[in-house]
Amino acid sequence: MALSAVFFNDVVALAMKPMVARLCLRCGFDPVPFLVGLACSVNIGSAATLIGNPHNRLIGSVMAPDFGDYTRQALAPVALPSRLLLWGRLACGLGSNAPALPPGANRLDRADSVPTINAPDTDEPAVDRWQASQGLVVSVLLLLVFLFTDWPREVAALLGAGLLLLSQRLHSAQVMRVVDWGLPVLFMGLFVVSHAFQATGLALQAVVWRAAHGVALADPGPLFALGLALSNLVSNVPAVMLMLPHLGSGAAGQQAATLLVLVCTFGGNLLLVGSIANLIVADLAKQQGIAMGWLEHAAIGLPVTLGSLLVLWWWI
Repeated sequence: MALSAVFFNDVVALAMKPMVARLCLRCGFDPVPFLVGLACSVNIGSAATLIGNPHNRLIGSVMAPDFGDYTRQALAPVALPSRLLLWGRLACGLGSNAPALPPGANRLDRADSVPTINAPDTDEPAVDRWQASQGLVVSVLLLLVFLFTDWPREVAALLGAGLLLLSQRLHSAQVMRVVDWGLPVLFMGLFVVSHAFQATGLALQAVVWRAAHGVALADPGPLFALGLALSNLVSNVPAVMLMLPHLGSGAAGQQAATLLVLVCTFGGNLLLVGSIANLIVADLAKQQGIAMGWLEHAAIGLPVTLGSLLVLWWWI
């Protein structure tokens, strides 16, 4: 949760999935509940800051709320209780009762899946302490800049990335070779499709029709209903992109935008397609022969999502 609040939820899911799966296999546990817990956890943690996920960053750039004020509003009253709900679901449910496997086993003894799980690599990559230290220092400095200055956030982030790419030990070409280019392409596709739909005017017509029937999009009830439905229909990032232009401006618009991103972030845990982080974890798990499907995700995501939204409703 803490990492996704600072380092972007999709990146944390991409980096931590191999470690979680490797630990589960070594301990003889079914990795699926823990991988679902990882996806839900990074989504919940990303709600705590304006840099935790793409739609929070979109709100930060369009509405320009204060970084510290947003974190104080979202972290303690909403994100932390939701994280406790997830921990309780894993501790008392599937996570604690996962069927144990013999150490070194390569197959899950489950009635509903038969794929072989590839054994984790024995040659684990060595930790480059120097590069890791540089990354942590730059990350902490950027977080301080976001919290305590009014410097342009995008310029500060690009400057930090440029400093890391100047490393003499790790050539920038090596960094580019390990980038999962499918993920940026996926995001670009989401932006293209969302903008194309926005250009049709259908979204504006729907908002006008609802307003004519006495239902304002910026009200909490419609925001909850539409945010939850759209996040699991088109994923949470496009959902925010479609609804954000119709929330108005000023303090009321900023408050509605904050509620929107929280609803869409927590709503993204409901179904497997609700969040890109869910799909990243599921895709990487599939590459290792671990079946993480809709039902496995919903068994944990459904109660956690409902609990998180109840906490959010109580908060507002």
